Amino acid sequence: MKQKIFCSLDEPASDRATSIYTNGELHFSVSRDEYPNGEFIQVIHDENGYQINEVYDRGSSMAWLLNLALSSGIPLNHSKDVLTETEEIEKTYDSQLEKFDDYTHLPFVTVDNPDSRDLDQAVFIEEEGDILRIWYAIADTTDNIPVTGKIFGEALGRGVSYHFDLFSLPMLPDSLSEDKISLSPMETRKSVIFITELDSSPSVRSFRVIRGLIKSRAKLSYETVQAYIEGQRSEEYKDAEWKTNPSLTEKAGKLLIKLNSTHGSLSFNREDLKFIFEDSAESLSIGYSERKRNFRIKIHPFVRTASARYHEQFSLITNTLGAKFLKNSNSPTLQAVYRVHDTPEEEQILNLKRISRELSELHENQELIMRDGESLYEFLTRAEKIENHSIRKTLLQNILYTCSRGRFQSTAAPHFALGINAYTRLTAPMREVVGVFMQKELLETSGMVEPFDSEKDGEIRDHVILQSEKGHELQKRIDKEIMRIAIEDYFCNFSDEPEKVIHSGTICCVKSSRIYIIMDAVPLEVRMYFQLLSPDTVYEVIGSVVKFQINDYTEEFFPGKSIHFKFSGVKENKMILIPVIN
Repeated sequence: MKQKIFCSLDEPASDRATSIYTNGELHFSVSRDEYPNGEFIQVIHDENGYQINEVYDRGSSMAWLLNLALSSGIPLNHSKDVLTETEEIEKTYDSQLEKFDDYTHLPFVTVDNPDSRDLDQAVFIEEEGDILRIWYAIADTTDNIPVTGKIFGEALGRGVSYHFDLFSLPMLPDSLSEDKISLSPMETRKSVIFITELDSSPSVRSFRVIRGLIKSRAKLSYETVQAYIEGQRSEEYKDAEWKTNPSLTEKAGKLLIKLNSTHGSLSFNREDLKFIFEDSAESLSIGYSERKRNFRIKIHPFVRTASARYHEQFSLITNTLGAKFLKNSNSPTLQAVYRVHDTPEEEQILNLKRISRELSELHENQELIMRDGESLYEFLTRAEKIENHSIRKTLLQNILYTCSRGRFQSTAAPHFALGINAYTRLTAPMREVVGVFMQKELLETSGMVEPFDSEKDGEIRDHVILQSEKGHELQKRIDKEIMRIAIEDYFCNFSDEPEKVIHSGTICCVKSSRIYIIMDAVPLEVRMYFQLLSPDTVYEVIGSVVKFQINDYTEEFFPGKSIHFKFSGVKENKMILIPVIN
């Protein structure tokens, strides 16, 4: 078993050496003379013992992220009991394969981000007349990760895998999630296979679930599949038995998107952000963080490929039809977990209508008004066609504000954003404990495995809901902290005197205490807090209009209007943004 382990060089520590503790056992010592500036190390544990793989200096991006993980209460490593149980799984996994039906002749492929290693989804698509048959295989965790085991117990404590841009802290040991259970190329793996038949109308003709062995033929990325769709056929596709998959992926993906539109599924086609960490040999004189650091974070905007959206559709339809099957099963032992998204409150819709009317008056455009009886899906579809970029961006952002956040619960209920009556999470058992639990529940309900004690199952389910919610909330806080530093660095990276640089953006919302601005250069939302304005800036807020007066100049700003501003530092983790007026 090969395991990556993070260790702190500061705990415990002595004058000249640091003892490395992993899972409560002393393994070796590291001299401070050898690594005087080291704060963390990465150790590889395999059949050869423990070897230092990487050293992360104090102030480096990795050390900062690892400290962020620790301060968030996330364990850097898995416990000794979990690793012991993992070793047993590795020893017995292959001996279990003979009891599964064999589907290794089907040319499945995995499609994910280029750096993904926890491959829990593989797809094979075939066409038969008017029917597209989508075979969607999910890594089978049910036999190897029982709810009574140490691995599940620790996964329950974590809730999810946590992502820190430069690394992940996996919910499952990486020797499982990236190796023995992962749907790695040319490896025979146990899978739960969802088979969906789709016709060209489009409608779902049939849906069923089986267990079986698959062998993925290739690890593809969204970019390589997109290149194929666009006609850039590399040599690796020439004789590949899976070469029809990318073109059928496009066909199936478009049909599913069309199907979603029939029940009002909301889709916001926004730019995504990638954070690029750049380390320096010296402490950088940028930023306003209390902790000294030797790195910058650069923001790289990108638009998701059509290929990524198509593969997202395969996951959505699987979770949707899986939830429908469970909801209609009437199984007395079922302890399901559903993902619910509430319909916006009447007050939220009325507020959106008010904003749309104000935008219409301010910009003299009647098409901006949300009409009586118009659904949010219909309004969103109209808003996306508005030609004026700033007004379109403002309206779409306010529609997004109207949507509440999803949550997990034990009873089926509508998912408003998707426009469906029930939804669950079956497709990410490597990354979400709810995926492990719900796969077990699905197989029990389908009669493929024996039901677990229903009373205990109910208690476990309640913990799954609780920990899943905590895990998602914690990941959001982590993302928010990384974003905060990234925005800080963005403003400071322009020059040695960042307070002299003029930025621009579009106002999307005006509140009594602040303005929300979407920047033009990168799709970031920043906030201008009135209480942090310079003393020579006088302001007045009337409804959705704010009037700024600087010296002898006065100008009104409102949603949908461009604004120029300067960055003037940070106070209590808030950016100080000062308006620039003519």
